[in-house]
Amino acid sequence: MCFATHLVECTYNLNGNYGPTPQYIFYALALLSAFGRKRAWVVNVALISVMLYSATAAMHAIILGARLFTIFYQLFCPAGKLQGCVGR
Repeated sequence: MCFATHLVECTYNLNGNYGPTPQYIFYALALLSAFGRKRAWVVNVALISVMLYSATAAMHAIILGARLFTIFYQLFCPAGKLQGCVGR
């Protein structure tokens, strides 16, 4: 038996939601809100930005998790492979 190998390259967009730039901005704003105590308005703007980014990421994770559960349920429950399926 002969095996063949293929080069597979997986990439993602570095300037999108999952790239390093939004993370660096998030960490910079978090540090600014922690160490910029002399200017209250700077801290308020930084904290608002940090909270909005965190809330958006949490909602995105919940939506992706719900989609994954729906796909998992559709794949395994009709076939009876998962015990405890609703309506079985």
